[in-house]
Amino acid sequence: MNEEDIRALTTMQKELDTERIKRMSIENDYNRDSQMNNPDARNIIEFQLNLQDELDRIYHLLKGDIMVRDDDGNERWTEPDDDRLKILSDYGVKQLMNIIYFYINKNTLLSNYNEEIIFWKVRDFGMELADLVFNRYEAFFSYPTAEELYNIYKPIAEEQGLNFTDDQLYNKCVQWSKEELQSKLRHYPIIIQSLVDSVHSTYLRALGGEERESLRRNTNIHATYDNSQPQQYQQSKFGMFKPSTWTK
Repeated sequence: MNEEDIRALTTMQKELDTERIKRMSIENDYNRDSQMNNPDARNIIEFQLNLQDELDRIYHLLKGDIMVRDDDGNERWTEPDDDRLKILSDYGVKQLMNIIYFYINKNTLLSNYNEEIIFWKVRDFGMELADLVFNRYEAFFSYPTAEELYNIYKPIAEEQGLNFTDDQLYNKCVQWSKEELQSKLRHYPIIIQSLVDSVHSTYLRALGGEERESLRRNTNIHATYDNSQPQQYQQSKFGMFKPSTWTK
């Protein structure tokens, strides 16, 4: 092979490389646009990152709501008739949900943590949450105050002619209020553990950036499948200079 042939081959190779780079760039742009404009790809992303159902479930469980099924088989949350099922006050539920929203969100899912970081983050969260609820348990838990009980039982005592002085009745109401609070406080450890486990599960989805990689794999697979459809259609079209497309 002479020098002229070598130059010709080098030129052809450069042209092929340039064309290959252009084609790859076009394909990447097309795949990216397809993923953004493809409703199925968007649905995958939204479904994978949507934590609202989980947050709603936590909210209703903290409220003590129960799931009921109507005659058509539809399920919905409803408030319980039994006050003993309402462990937390409305204030306590709202405060806990405000905290949970800081941790259970798509930013956490799309992060990249190793096991040690997750361990320390969840540990710190659990300790701070436990301290907060314990130090403000009178505000976080649902129970009747002595004044509320007194206003309920004072008319009943008078109606039934019970021989109680106001001080005696009030002191009794203080005792009943404390007993009710103590019964609700027994749920304290399991509530903290449940919330810590929920946050821990969210962080585990970000272990090693797995959630981001999973999204990328799912969208790429979907885009590859969609992109293959028009190519298959084009290959099946009749071509004057492609005998393989001729049909009898």
